[in-house]
Amino acid sequence: MSTSSPKPAAAAVPDAAITSAIKASSELCSSILSDLAAPPTPTDAPPATTPAPSLADVRNDFVELTTFLGKEATALSLAFKPPISLAAVRGTLEKINALLLKLRFCLKCAPSSGALAKELNWTAQETVEAVQRLLDGSLAAYEAEGKQAKELREVNLRLTAQVWEKAEHAKQLSEDELQATRRQWQNVLGLLDDCLEEVKEMEDSSPAEEKDEEEDAEEGGDSDSDDGSDDFRSSHPLSDSERARVTAAHMLLRIGRLLLQRLITSTAPKLSAAAPGYGASTFLATSSRLVQSLSAAADDLAEGLEPPQTDAGELAEAFGAIGKELSVAIEEAVEGADVKESEGKWQAMWRIQVDKLQKLGS
Repeated sequence: MSTSSPKPAAAAVPDAAITSAIKASSELCSSILSDLAAPPTPTDAPPATTPAPSLADVRNDFVELTTFLGKEATALSLAFKPPISLAAVRGTLEKINALLLKLRFCLKCAPSSGALAKELNWTAQETVEAVQRLLDGSLAAYEAEGKQAKELREVNLRLTAQVWEKAEHAKQLSEDELQATRRQWQNVLGLLDDCLEEVKEMEDSSPAEEKDEEEDAEEGGDSDSDDGSDDFRSSHPLSDSERARVTAAHMLLRIGRLLLQRLITSTAPKLSAAAPGYGASTFLATSSRLVQSLSAAADDLAEGLEPPQTDAGELAEAFGAIGKELSVAIEEAVEGADVKESEGKWQAMWRIQVDKLQKLGS
């Protein structure tokens, strides 16, 4: 009597309803991401009959929703762990869809512009992208077989952790527009430091060093450039008058940084409570615009200090003009006679120094 080995059990066919549900959830993510990428329109606002939620409420609701998405991401991974519970998968997908729809509405209630709006938009984009990656990964693992399915489930554990990572990131969102704006100013402060370092290096380079670099390049020696081309500085040494302009510009950039540092310090929570004008939406919008312009002007000035410095004087004038406009805005935002007098004196002295320096020694 012959015996035959048992045939391996046929792989379970993926449930069509489950695969369709996962794809639908992923498509919902794509739709929300398209909303986030599109410019805001008047129709994005809640109906006029509905009281507009406060910015703090929108922020808190957003953070709570991302936490719930993290929990459902974990539930989805567990539901797909063999033996797969199709009922648990369906239920979890329904919850994820509901949370995504709430997240979409929450974002439509948020302001369409401002520093906090940018933070919300970016964090929402990261969160929805993480959820979509998990959904797509779950579908791939569900449709796979054997060893590949096991490997993909391991990948999905990391994707689940990424959703939680974005939820934790959401908790670091600024509490209000002032805090979000101050974070942007801190970033600009770092950019100004980069400009200062660049100009300082230009100022500190001695004529002898520049000549040595030029001779090295002519003799085929080491060059600062990775592609072997002549370094611009070595082939264009600074004249005495150009070096004097670099020195004056460096000081101008330093006091520009000083102004921005004072703005950041003055708007710190403990100090800004005594000067409520710093939290006014008009001041934040105006100062943010000027701070960004100041950063761009600093970049232009640093670039314009390279020989032959044709536009250096004009660029320094532009930097100084933006700085003085920001100085006036800061002074006007201060309330209270004593504080206003003190701030007024400081800003007046600052503007005098700018008037002296923005001519670049000419």
